[in-house]
Amino acid sequence: MRGGTATRSADTSGAAGGTGPGAASGHRELRIGVSGHIGLAAGSDRLVRLALRAALREVHRQAGRRPIHGLTCLAEGADQLFAEEIVAVGATFDVVLPAPDYRSRCIRPVRRPAFDDLLALARSVSYAGTVSGSRTYAEAGRLVLDRCDLLFAVWDGTEGGVGGTAEMVAEANRRGITVRVIWPPGAARR
Repeated sequence: MRGGTATRSADTSGAAGGTGPGAASGHRELRIGVSGHIGLAAGSDRLVRLALRAALREVHRQAGRRPIHGLTCLAEGADQLFAEEIVAVGATFDVVLPAPDYRSRCIRPVRRPAFDDLLALARSVSYAGTVSGSRTYAEAGRLVLDRCDLLFAVWDGTEGGVGGTAEMVAEANRRGITVRVIWPPGAARR
């Protein structure tokens, strides 16, 4: 899934806005979840940020007067870039953390101030479990999917570990949630 345009769609369910749980239950907001790579190579943050910005602006235009709302696990990399860009387009977001210890166990000390700033901007914060680990990472991802109409997958198309983006995309497809793969040309993982 490399190369090509700035954003690529792996839409398997039809129109943007999806047929996911939020659409079926009649949420007024268009709820966009995110899953993506944590370790982006030098320079890739900028490329991914620009691709996310373009995708959010496009979805915002397509949504018309319907407000958009983000859902993120706020991991380093793609999730935090998504949260920053969702705020930049004037939208709100919720955070689903794997567990209360996620910040101390998984966020590098140098990134904690940015994490804290974004967490303070969240409309709500919830937890998938009590201790961070592969099980609660996967559960946090499932909770994001439970609440979204559309999934942005900042993903190079490779398989990953438990709770990773490949699993999220597969689960979203099983559920009939629209998936938009975002991996701009020149982006790489470290």
